Amino acid sequence: MARFDLLSRIALWLVLLICCVAPIGWLVGCVIARPHTLASALWSVWTWRLLAKTVFLAFMSGSIATLLAVAPAAALAGTRGRVGRGVLVTLISLPVLTPSIVLGYGWTEVINALGVLPYPQSFADHARCVWILATWLWPIPCGVLALALSNIERDLVDQATLDGAVMRTIARRCAPALIAAMLLATLLAMQEFSVFEPSGISVLSTEIRMIFETGRTSALANPIAQLQGGVASQLGFGTQVERSAMALGAGLPAIALVAIFLLIATRLIARDTNHLLDPEPAPPPRLRLRGAIPLSVTILLVALVAPVCGLLSGLPRRFNPIAIADDVLPQLLCSFGIALGAGLAALLLGTLGAVARPRFALIAAVGSFLVGGQFLAIALLRIYGYDAPWMGRLSPMRLILDSNLAVVFAHVGRFGWIALLAGLSTHAGEYRSLRNQAAVDGAGPLQAALWVVLPRAWPALAAAALLVATLSLTEVPAAALLTPPSLIPMLMTWVHKQRYGPMIEASLVLVLVVTLVSVAIQLLLAAGSRRRTVLRLLLPVAVCLLPALLAGCDDTTTQPQSIWLSTGDAPGQVVYPRAIAYKKSDDTFFVVDRQARVQHIDRNGTVVHAWRMPEWAQGKPVGLSVGPDGNLWVPDTHYHRVIVYTPEGIELKRFGTRGTDPGQFSLVTDIAFDTAGNIYVGDYSDANRVQVFDKDLKFVREIGKTGQADGEFARPQSIAIVDDELYVADACNNRISVLKLDGTFLRNIGHTGSAPGEFRFPYGLELDQNNNLIVTEFGNMRVQLIERTTGKPLGQWGAPGKLPGELMNPWAAVADTSGRIVIVDAGNNRLQVIAEKQLRSIP
Repeated sequence: MARFDLLSRIALWLVLLICCVAPIGWLVGCVIARPHTLASALWSVWTWRLLAKTVFLAFMSGSIATLLAVAPAAALAGTRGRVGRGVLVTLISLPVLTPSIVLGYGWTEVINALGVLPYPQSFADHARCVWILATWLWPIPCGVLALALSNIERDLVDQATLDGAVMRTIARRCAPALIAAMLLATLLAMQEFSVFEPSGISVLSTEIRMIFETGRTSALANPIAQLQGGVASQLGFGTQVERSAMALGAGLPAIALVAIFLLIATRLIARDTNHLLDPEPAPPPRLRLRGAIPLSVTILLVALVAPVCGLLSGLPRRFNPIAIADDVLPQLLCSFGIALGAGLAALLLGTLGAVARPRFALIAAVGSFLVGGQFLAIALLRIYGYDAPWMGRLSPMRLILDSNLAVVFAHVGRFGWIALLAGLSTHAGEYRSLRNQAAVDGAGPLQAALWVVLPRAWPALAAAALLVATLSLTEVPAAALLTPPSLIPMLMTWVHKQRYGPMIEASLVLVLVVTLVSVAIQLLLAAGSRRRTVLRLLLPVAVCLLPALLAGCDDTTTQPQSIWLSTGDAPGQVVYPRAIAYKKSDDTFFVVDRQARVQHIDRNGTVVHAWRMPEWAQGKPVGLSVGPDGNLWVPDTHYHRVIVYTPEGIELKRFGTRGTDPGQFSLVTDIAFDTAGNIYVGDYSDANRVQVFDKDLKFVREIGKTGQADGEFARPQSIAIVDDELYVADACNNRISVLKLDGTFLRNIGHTGSAPGEFRFPYGLELDQNNNLIVTEFGNMRVQLIERTTGKPLGQWGAPGKLPGELMNPWAAVADTSGRIVIVDAGNNRLQVIAEKQLRSIP
């Protein structure tokens, strides 16, 4: 049996080595290997100012979260019935299990409905972010305070009641836990960036992501758009290794501060939990604090129900979870597969922790949690980086990074401590007596764990694993950098769009899933002896979802002919390119990215000219078109206008203002031209339509309106004209609409799905040399070739991933005269060039 005990410890540390120790080791090695890089960031005034701002905002969020938690904690501590306590725990846990990005979007909808939406980056906008984080995190301090309240000595409460000083005594007794709760909420708020990023507020977490992805820090005025100034730009780092080191240098002070906060919080909490290690802990006191239940209900209504109602108010159609789930089925399956993998790994960790006491393993797991999801993702990208010269196409390291296993490793490294804590709890309290009795009877540690402890502790271990799976389903920082083809990265791109229907619907589906999982956790904890029934239910689900875990390993792509551009803001570099146009007369291309830079490149991918749009703080263009005159027509999306440039970047004219009247624009998307010289301009948001102007820019007519019926649009993202027919990429209706040039509806091509000829968010629409449709799918992460008259699929190319030949959030594609197709691989900051015959060769 000693051999099996040793094997259990080895297996436990093997999991931790992959998910926790290796990333931490890489971070330490990075510190040692590049001291000059780290020193440049550590001693930068910019870093410390940003750290101070980050800590202040996080501290305010933590303080408000702790205030919100007081009444629910009192209600939780005073509830003794199993059912009532389970219901209360389920309701309280819902906010923190919901993705922060979803709550943020819900609160934005609420504020927008009230008509007080703050200006981006203003004081009110900062206050909005602080409030969102507070309403997301308050269940954490609630749990800490409830634990402290329920652990007050009964004799102390009885004596305080006689003295008439109950509240004062409780406040004094719970003060350490109150401080610990605030510190825990603060350190979690420091690691979040998704709430701040959409409105351009700069904190350390947003800068770490920016530095890693671009090699530049952000100007304080607009972190997303203006990648200039700061430490990184002075040093001019470009490779991923250098960007990783700079990001680590910028984040080290925050990591140290988080470690200090956690150490203080742990010591403070330990004062109230030491007695739980006793074999027979004393019964808790019966606390009945006046007004706790009504206040708790009010806080739940404000913190959770209000943002959910905000989401419901923005629904473009009646809420139908089944239909919505079908719309995002690949992303949903991928999310569930990743969550399943993380949950199974957590269950293994918890079980091994129940066999071998995981004290030092828990320290390693907590250390991995401290570094945060972004640094875990950066470390895993470097450890399993596919750009090492010795790696082959089928290298196991490359396959781990390309598949969703790397994402699972990140989530286990982030939340594995929960499972280990559950395993460690089986070595204390009543389980200690059971183990001692089993030892007296001659059982070893493994026998005692298998036959005595696990039959009693399995519901808690399963609940911990399910909690880890849920957090993996909703975690943002690591997923935003590893970008699996799951829901969270897609929500990160959608959140920048105002009142975006699919974002709202997918967010509500996640809220529903989290609610069901929270109920399942409580049922598991109450399951007791019914483990066979539960296993019969869970095993088929696990078998069905496991293939989704390895979805990224499907090698169905071919290699591109070449790859143009790279990450950065130098000439020949891009940050999230979103549109491309082809100039047939001289065989060149124009590309625009999220830095609002337009680059003119030749047929070999070399930059000829480059310029920046005149304004970009509100947003950047999402389309480009070359007119019959050879000039570049730029739909300046977020400035509600069209600007015309010469190929050298000299502005010729502009037209359009904000509004929904004829000749006005909401968010301009694309431009096309007919043979008579008329100009067709796509528009979405407040008005989903295509407006027609004559060659003198006078309004002629509009085509379409908002809706899902034939001839109606939901984000007409791209348009193309062939003869007398107008083709519209009706992106959010997942189809191509075909109309006459006068607006008469003819037919739809495709519908929602992932099979050939079906679409998920077709953003790009262009014509090849044979007038077939080249459709770029943002959702399915591929390019399809469609016969335009019949809608028959002729071929497809691409699959989700980061390798050459794979795509991440592609926005557009164009065909040139030599039979090549150039694809805007936005999420990978590059253009991929393939031959059209490659696209045709894949069924």
